[in-house]
Amino acid sequence: MYEQLPYKSESDKKQYSLIEFVENPEPRCPYIILVDSSSSMYGEPIQELNNGLKLFKQELLKNELASKRVELGVIAFDTDARPLTEGFVSAREYNPTNIEADGVTNMCDAIKKAYEIIEARKSQYKSAGVFYYRPWIVLITDGSPTDQEGNPLEYDSRAFREIVDIVHNGAHEKKFSFFAIGVGDDVDMEALSQICTPNRPPKKLSGMKFSELFKWLADSATSRSSSTIGETVALPPIDGWSED
Repeated sequence: MYEQLPYKSESDKKQYSLIEFVENPEPRCPYIILVDSSSSMYGEPIQELNNGLKLFKQELLKNELASKRVELGVIAFDTDARPLTEGFVSAREYNPTNIEADGVTNMCDAIKKAYEIIEARKSQYKSAGVFYYRPWIVLITDGSPTDQEGNPLEYDSRAFREIVDIVHNGAHEKKFSFFAIGVGDDVDMEALSQICTPNRPPKKLSGMKFSELFKWLADSATSRSSSTIGETVALPPIDGWSED
């Protein structure tokens, strides 16, 4: 029935894009994961990160409601920030690709892309009359923000302050919740502290516990997606993966 829907005009495209909400009218719980794929992540870190993303999907699929409600977006960033999913996809549709490490740490462009993708998705929700939970943006990095040439961004630079404003204003206006996780000994926790809001400071990953981190993310998403929208949900403890 839906496969035969015309796909020609702009109105047709809009109608076609709403088919997914007809087939699955459940409220949506969007998560967008920003993963550092710069050269410093080469070896065990990028391997464990790839394993963690696969585990994230597996854990979500264990819960029927979460598999319908949780949506995933993944952006890898090194010299460029590139979405690895077409907007948001369901846990069932998510196909973790093998991410390779190369380039610098252009995390600012990744955060901007995440914000744009979230705002576009929320417009689709509203057009379809679908309720949604507050989106989460989760940043995972082992470095310090740079431009595309690899030059470190000063904390008072225009590019860096723009990102701080996007995160702080978006969190204050309840457009999304922002989380940052630092990896390894060389991560710039001061930069992450400035990007994050004071009430949700960055956390440091204990060793290479990516699997424990993604298990925690999946458990958090499952709990949230099973709650009533707007309800405060206690998150699982972070002591399984965080140094804090």
